[in-house]
Amino acid sequence: MATDTPTAPLAHYPFPRWLALALGLDFFVLGRSRSFATEGTRALRTLPLQPQVVGLEHLPTSGPLLLVINHYERPGLWTFWSTLLVSHAIRQRRSRHAEIHWLITAETRGTRYGPLPVPGALMRWVIGRVARGYGFITLPIAPQETAARAAALRSVLRALRSDDERAHIVGLSPEGTGSPVLREALPGTGELLLLAARTGAAIVPVGIAERPEHDWALTATVGAPLDLTLPPEISRAERDQWVRTAVMQSIARLLPRDVRGFYRDAHSQSG
Repeated sequence: MATDTPTAPLAHYPFPRWLALALGLDFFVLGRSRSFATEGTRALRTLPLQPQVVGLEHLPTSGPLLLVINHYERPGLWTFWSTLLVSHAIRQRRSRHAEIHWLITAETRGTRYGPLPVPGALMRWVIGRVARGYGFITLPIAPQETAARAAALRSVLRALRSDDERAHIVGLSPEGTGSPVLREALPGTGELLLLAARTGAAIVPVGIAERPEHDWALTATVGAPLDLTLPPEISRAERDQWVRTAVMQSIARLLPRDVRGFYRDAHSQSG
């Protein structure tokens, strides 16, 4: 029977101190930008257990691209490592200048620094600085922030329609929050993915997990581009749920059974 937690040994993936210092100087003092993909290539080399990429051949070598990944995270392994790994992988398939514009939440709730709670306003400021420095797109959490959420959506579509190969790649996690197992995708992400598909962008799923066949190394498994053509009988009210389910099941098929969580009934690609 599948469990709700992965069975991998809990290796520790520390945040690099050199990177923390560099970010502090460039983002919060000098206001300079940095390359997230270049950061990933350098940071990944420092790990004692080298992350792996499988299925790289599924990534289109050109054209607009939207990567959909699971928000893999556990104590000792922040989701930061997953996005660094995928950003690094893109450059192995495309040009050495390729960058992913990650869609991230504009704030976090319940963040603590040791025993002390971190004010939400401070976290929004920090995330905003990091997003500007890396070229990320921030999405407000609160549904009532309709204008800001619409602006984020326009930024995603504008990036995908760009002719610049360094600009037309976007990455996102439909779950919106970190977990060692798959969670249900957030409402509204299906509609976003439909709009992205209509730009002509390839929608590619990526499953992130620590896999036993790779000695429990963090592994990004890339799947084939998705066909998000809606069934003819589906109603407008049902299409967001249909797309969310289709996309998350495609990610689940790329993962070991014990980390599929909410989508544990999805069949693996090998059957």
